[in-house]
This record gives sequence, C-alpha cells and structure tokens, in this order.
Amino acid sequence: MNVAKNQNGKVYYITQPLNLPQKQKWYCLKCDQPMYLKKSKRDVYYFSHITACGSGLQKKAARETSIHQKAKKELCNFLKPTAKAVHNEFLFPRIQQTADVYWETNESSKIVLEFQHSPIPRNEVIKRHKLYLTEVDQCIWLLNEDDFNINKMNFWHFSMLQYNDAYKNYWISLDLVRNLLVVRPFIPLLYKQNSSIEERFYPIDFNLGDILKVDVNSFNYRQKMTPLKKTKTKSFEQQLNAVLRNKHYYLSLHKLYRHHLVLSRAPRWILEENWYSPLVHQPMWEFFAWLIVELKEYVLDYIDLDDLKSLIMDNPINSHFHFCYLPLIDEKYQQVFFEDLIKLLVDKGLLYPAKCGFYKILVKAVLLI
Repeated sequence: MNVAKNQNGKVYYITQPLNLPQKQKWYCLKCDQPMYLKKSKRDVYYFSHITACGSGLQKKAARETSIHQKAKKELCNFLKPTAKAVHNEFLFPRIQQTADVYWETNESSKIVLEFQHSPIPRNEVIKRHKLYLTEVDQCIWLLNEDDFNINKMNFWHFSMLQYNDAYKNYWISLDLVRNLLVVRPFIPLLYKQNSSIEERFYPIDFNLGDILKVDVNSFNYRQKMTPLKKTKTKSFEQQLNAVLRNKHYYLSLHKLYRHHLVLSRAPRWILEENWYSPLVHQPMWEFFAWLIVELKEYVLDYIDLDDLKSLIMDNPINSHFHFCYLPLIDEKYQQVFFEDLIKLLVDKGLLYPAKCGFYKILVKAVLLI
C-alpha cells in the first residue's frame, strides 16, 4: 500500500519516503491495524500490514517455540465447540498487544488466555495484564506444566501468581501431554522449604471462567503433593557457623548487635527452620532477626496486621527489610503474606491474639536480650 496514517491520525503517502517522519507508528486507513514501512529489492518503498487487513489476527512470531504454538493450537481446538468465538494470536489495535488466545464465551464474556513458557519481567506482566483488562472481562495466565518440574522452577514463576478470593494465590498450568489444566491453589508466600502444596486437576475443556469463580471445596480432585523447593536440613550450630563465617553478613550482624540482638541467643527456629518467601530479598534469618528487633523496640504493646505491614514496608530510613515492592498481577498477594506472617509469629510465641484484630507483643517477655 502507498498510504497510511500515523499515531496522530495524519495521513502520509509514499510519494516522498525520504521526507516521512522517522520512528513513527503506522496504521491502515481501512482497518486501523499496525503497518510497517518497507523497502523492496528494487528500492521501492511501501506500507505493509503486520496482519491481514481487517482480520485482527497476527501472524505467528518467527522466534516462537513449538511448545508455545502447540499450546495455543490445543487451547483453540478445545474451546471452539463451546465458544461463541475463539481466535489464535488476536491483535488489539488500540493497546497494541496480541493475545495468544482470544475467547468469547456463549454468555458473551470476553477472555484473554496468555500462555507463558519463558521468563518475563514482572513489570511487563503487570503492564500487559492491565492493558488487556481495558479490552476484555478477564485475563488468565497459563504456565507450562513441564516447568513445574522441580529442576525448572524459577523465581519468575512467582511473578505469574494470580489471585481470587476462592483460591487466594494460585497458578494455572497447561499439561500438553495429558491435555489437562493443573490448578495449584493456596500457594503460600511464606513457607518452610521441603514443604508441599496441593494440586487440583481439571480437564482442559472445563469452563475456565467458572473455574475462577467456584468454591474449590465443591470439586472432587486428585491430590498430589509436590515439594516447592528441596534443601538439605542443617542444625542450628551448622547454620550459625555458616552465617558467622560469611563476610557478606558482617555488617548486618554488627548492626543487630548494636540493637542488642546476638544471633546465637536469638530463637533457634530462625536458623533451624528453612523458611522461604519469594517476596523477601534477603536471608530469612536476617529478615526475622530485624523483625524481632523492630517488635522489641515498638512503642505500643499491641499491633495489628496493617501496623505490621507498615513496619516492614514503610521503613526506608533504616532499610533493614528488603521486601519486594513490585506488585504481582494482583496486589492482594501482600495480604496473604502478612496473614501468614502473623500466624507464624503467634505460633512461635512472639505475638498473642487479642480482641478486635490486635495482637499483644510478647517479644520483650520471651527474649531476655
């Protein structure tokens, strides 16, 4: 084509290509889909569609893996019989994003399915997710079930956690071998390494929209326990010696000592129990040690969930806590983490449940430091 418009709606013709503005985004006058300015072997300039004119469907990416292509094909095949419309590689021109699968249900609900097989930055997930929700009713992220092999799990998988009131934090993965959706609900954001989580299995043609709204207890499911992360258990003395010998911890240990906390006299579970959280970007023993210091020096005798959250996240002056400030797909994940943290502190005898959601701080009585 020899004519196109830019992002401001101004029309340009190809008659004088050298005078065309640089770094422009071009769109078709007929269908408003993106176009490229190209040059042929005969040095002739022209505008070319990224997609077929008016189709709304984008061609497959050249670097896309065969697993990704198979996943999109299988999703479309299973959804077509019971869907009003299903499209593979559906382009949304207004937001300039291409969904792996666009699914319009018989009830006219518009849903985007994104199959994520390779690592992606957390802020990119959030950006794409929010833009999709301006065009559709729901955006569901699917992982590759094969990635949940214990040797393939990585930190970026936690950025793909989704949230709803029924499942709390959950993953949904696609098993291309058994043609199943694997739903992993109630993913803890604070847990002991070597612990396990439940898996709930659904057929791939199960209505995805209903899956995310239904009470999980109403389903029969096959339970399988899968370790989140395997680590070798060490004694308190082994862990303590490893920390004391590590020069990277010298400064932190010195600061803790100035706050009257000696690691050898701290609660043994801090080092003995291999606690882990993908939201904490520091060793968990250091996180718990500073939490004890902050609770010990807390002005009031009672604390609630919001106070604890503020104590950890709104602490830029001391910067003792290296907490993940970037939100996941849904910011409610923080609520789950701090609820689990409160339960742990109560279980360890550092807090005591009081009325109206407040907890009495017992650190000063428990720790003679």
